[in-house]
Amino acid sequence: MNVYKNIKCKKSMLVIGIILFVVFMGLGLLIYSGEVNAEYEVLTKNTSENVYAKLNVSLLDSAFATETLDGKEKDYYIAFDENDNPFIIVLEKPNPVMVYGNVSKSDTEVFKYLQEFLKDEDGNTYTIDELKSVVGENYLDTTWDNKEEGIFALILFGVF
Repeated sequence: MNVYKNIKCKKSMLVIGIILFVVFMGLGLLIYSGEVNAEYEVLTKNTSENVYAKLNVSLLDSAFATETLDGKEKDYYIAFDENDNPFIIVLEKPNPVMVYGNVSKSDTEVFKYLQEFLKDEDGNTYTIDELKSVVGENYLDTTWDNKEEGIFALILFGVF
């Protein structure tokens, strides 16, 4: 009988252990699910600290500072939203973005705009030939839509 009480006690401890395990795993999953499915609010200049926020980046400039903490590098960037509002963001490594388009030859006017954009405070800038050697003489036109070209070809060859 003594052995039976010992086994019964061990079974009840096992059952209590399993119940506690399931309860704590459930709580952990609830907390995890809450963090993963958190609502992000749009980042503004008035967004308070410790809030999940999102920013629709339309322009990301070069990193202006790097911080190394515990062997991890964090780069500080100025990012602009779709309304050209600047924000400081921190990225470990920016994700590259693939853009598609049609390659076209740049005319001299584009290089004059680039030359004006790169002018420093003293008025010094690069020559058009220097700019052409650095960025090339072509540009990628992402406004070009190959579906329109396909429809045009379909109509053109469908008529004949």
